[in-house]
Amino acid sequence: MRDSRRRSLISTEPVKGAAAIRATLQGFVQMLGSIEIDTKRQVSLGDFVMNERIDTFSPPGKARYGLPVAGAFEVRNGRIVAWRDYFCMKQFTEGTGISV
Repeated sequence: MRDSRRRSLISTEPVKGAAAIRATLQGFVQMLGSIEIDTKRQVSLGDFVMNERIDTFSPPGKARYGLPVAGAFEVRNGRIVAWRDYFCMKQFTEGTGISV
């Protein structure tokens, strides 16, 4: 069966497939240290879920930084098959000192 999962950070190319998504997330953790997610609100309609959250990063040698994020997820058979995050890239770069 074809792996149709994908993850997109808006303004970057989508990452497709479980292995590629895992590698991308591991790369973020290496750059950003720990990541804490504080979900403020979450709504769903059928197989579509959205949340408003604060992702707090602890980049090595830098101050902790909280980034407002809106996430959109498509769920099929209890699994996320598409995941899009919307945030201000300028805020991310200024807060973490990392340009993506």
